[in-house]
Amino acid sequence: MAATKEQREFTWDELRKHNTAEDAYLAVRGKVYDVTGWMDKHPGGREVLTLNAGRDATQLFEAYHPLTVTAVLSKYEIGTLKSSEHPTFPPISPFYRTLKERVEKHFRDTHTRANESFYLMGVSFAIVAVLAAAHYYSMVLAENHFVVSLLLASVVGVCMALTCLIPVHEASHAAFQGRFPIVSRFFGAFLDYVNGCSYYMWLHQHFLGHHPYTNLSDVDPDVHTNDTDFRRIKSDQTLMSHYSLQKFYAPLVYGLLAVKFRISDVQMMVFSKTNGKIALNPPDTWHTVVFWTGKAFYFTYKFLLPMYLLNVSFLSAFILSFWADLISSWYLTFVFQVNHVVAPAVWPTVNKDTRVVDMDWAEMQVSSTIDYAHDSKLATFFSGALNYQVTHHLFPYISQAYYPEIAPIIRQVCKEFNKPYIVLPTFYDAFCAHLHYLGVMGNNTTYQASTPHVPNA
Repeated sequence: MAATKEQREFTWDELRKHNTAEDAYLAVRGKVYDVTGWMDKHPGGREVLTLNAGRDATQLFEAYHPLTVTAVLSKYEIGTLKSSEHPTFPPISPFYRTLKERVEKHFRDTHTRANESFYLMGVSFAIVAVLAAAHYYSMVLAENHFVVSLLLASVVGVCMALTCLIPVHEASHAAFQGRFPIVSRFFGAFLDYVNGCSYYMWLHQHFLGHHPYTNLSDVDPDVHTNDTDFRRIKSDQTLMSHYSLQKFYAPLVYGLLAVKFRISDVQMMVFSKTNGKIALNPPDTWHTVVFWTGKAFYFTYKFLLPMYLLNVSFLSAFILSFWADLISSWYLTFVFQVNHVVAPAVWPTVNKDTRVVDMDWAEMQVSSTIDYAHDSKLATFFSGALNYQVTHHLFPYISQAYYPEIAPIIRQVCKEFNKPYIVLPTFYDAFCAHLHYLGVMGNNTTYQASTPHVPNA
């Protein structure tokens, strides 16, 4: 008898074909589900399902849902997944189960919505308002007070970075207003219109790539490298002579992050249709329009309006915009790198035969991430609460406004289960740890990234 739809076995490349809102299959723990009919019923909105369509969504499903929702999912089961595109993880451990139970209990007891923060929405509008004012006056003063304009362009760069760290980052995890998914689309579009970078590409890199597969060297787009790259951060990269100086030049190159993203956005959207190992799903009309109009709006407000309305020369507009790019790129890259590309953070390994990661997903998040400056409200604000990166990675759907509340719960559970939880005293200590790691990896062929080392700073 021919296999029915409900009995079907899927390979991962067969699953990939069902990657649109009109034909959406996804896999969780080896079972395949047709969620096409669930699109308009899903409390988190259509976009989350559409992004995960055609993929193994196990890690994101378990991270974003209570452990009790599998009964709902079972209604849509149509088969099993017999192969995997990316590494898989062991079943949920008692450690992860305890973490979820205690954090969920905290929000029940405090009668708080974990994925809602009207305060941060207000902060987001304030950041954009300051950015707009600083940009305007930097251009007005460009021809007669260029030093002042450069200082104002620096403010623009800081605000561009904060736009990424607060509204865009919250939106990419539906952590602003989980009950109304359109809010995430609105704030996510800030990345396109304010920074000229694609929110849709960011969702593939960050939400679909980095979070499920943190520091897995073959999958995580954040640590994707070629064998010959501008820096060496993984032991399987060939050691080359120029890497010996990478602790000096790499931080300077980080300033080109924004330019790199704008170029790679178009390359991925038009040509490769993939971000490293993360395949792009076809964008809907909203994302297509935002992608192209965002690029046009960015170029218009950065160059055309200053040149034609304020009589600013192209050279002045270019220098000021490029300087703001440098500031925002250095700001963001330093914040991102010190959490994962440091000696205390582990690089998980994958069993070559089974393709299973050597640790539970929650343990991987704790082991591959470091925190810093928990006692600094300034560090919390200006890092977008990524000084609580462990908390963010374990519970990405929770608004950053609540990280200081639940970090002690996580630390206590880690202590009970004898899991590492590294918190460095300051951002400076974390930054020094990153530079130290670059120095060692640039000069040593056998150094293992999991070797703990925190420099005295």
